[in-house]
Amino acid sequence: MLAAVAAASSASAAWAGHAYVPDDRFADAGRALTDFGYVSGLAARPGGGVVAARAKHLGAGALTAAGAPDAGFGTAGAAEFDLPRVEEHGAAVAVDDRGRVVVAGSVAPVVPHTHPAPEVHAASSMAAVRYLSDGAVDTSFGSGGIAVMAFDGGAAAARSIAILDGGAIVLGGYAADGRAAALARLQADGRPDEGFSDDGRYWRDLLPGLESVRGLVPELGRLTFAGTTNGGQSFAARLAGDDLDPSYGRRGILELPGGPVDTAALSAAAGANGRLLLAGRFAGVRGVLAVDRGGRIDGTYGSGGIAAVTWAAGARPLNAVQMAPLPGGDAAVVWEEFDPLARRSQLAFERFDAGGRSRGEPGRIAFWSAGLTTAMPTGLAPTADGGATAAAWATGHAEDARGVLARVAPAAPHAAPAAVRRACRRTSAGHRARHRARARTAHRCRRR
Repeated sequence: MLAAVAAASSASAAWAGHAYVPDDRFADAGRALTDFGYVSGLAARPGGGVVAARAKHLGAGALTAAGAPDAGFGTAGAAEFDLPRVEEHGAAVAVDDRGRVVVAGSVAPVVPHTHPAPEVHAASSMAAVRYLSDGAVDTSFGSGGIAVMAFDGGAAAARSIAILDGGAIVLGGYAADGRAAALARLQADGRPDEGFSDDGRYWRDLLPGLESVRGLVPELGRLTFAGTTNGGQSFAARLAGDDLDPSYGRRGILELPGGPVDTAALSAAAGANGRLLLAGRFAGVRGVLAVDRGGRIDGTYGSGGIAAVTWAAGARPLNAVQMAPLPGGDAAVVWEEFDPLARRSQLAFERFDAGGRSRGEPGRIAFWSAGLTTAMPTGLAPTADGGATAAAWATGHAEDARGVLARVAPAAPHAAPAAVRRACRRTSAGHRARHRARARTAHRCRRR
């Protein structure tokens, strides 16, 4: 099965035309430059807005549905949680059913030291901060707005987050300095859920090397999680009670081999028919991989289990694929597409149906006019109309690195320019005239 995955290629789209076009209703023709700094995750907000996780101070940055900073959130759309002598880092974000924003990441105390290192950082811990819908810190959450989960054996950090029905929060990431995949579960008020595994914490060394949980999917009945290692391998597993479900994959783990350049399973979602969808690069192929209920690659999805992204002629895809689930089992994906001749890249968006077939040619958004020549996607959130909003980290020669957002909308089925439509009508009229002439000729021949 994995051989079939490795052999998959960027086949032409199953439907003619483009799946996505830049959304002109969002910021500047679908492009928004922010002052949020490094944005490391994205979630949709009620009303069509979005909120991004800010790496600095476990912060959050909010935009309206029109792509402008949300003046009703924090200060000019930005909020942060800054503790004295503590380094905070935000990596993922989620929004609960009350519009509250939870940013997950890590905290590490800064400890005074002596020469030659006047300051050192203690081992980091998983952390989450909750903001109210207006960007104010929710001081009823955890301890003054922050929940911290330390793990034995070394540094820990959250890299993914899921909010369960009822408000409980699950954090996924790593522990033991990266030697173990780790999960932490919080009650809705931010206190550890002591009924989950070891006082709210679960960690296990699943594969060789350093590993981290990058996707959490609670919708499939049990908590399913997926991640990647520093060796390019990826994994998926499912909990049954306080440990791995032995019926899933092989002895509880689905292991997907990869190489040093693979960055697989960087996002995960529930697909149709109980599938788990993983986005990333798998054995050299970038796209969306489907896993069935038993923890096996689903060969009926896409080509041999993977829906491979489609890239432009002469270009090549870079960096990780990010994914967002859409209604009906569809999936939206975004990746960085690099033009080696122009030495610049853009964001490419594609949509796959529930069977892993492309809905059309990718839509593309670049930030070249702003002096930004690269854009690495860090998150993707769906929109109500079947489109998607991407967060990315962009760099360039004329501008410092900054966080950007891009939004695409589904292409209208009859969005061809008027001149093209007139030409099509003329062509169709010509076909009809020729058909009538052939019919008259055939009729005369039959009479003879």
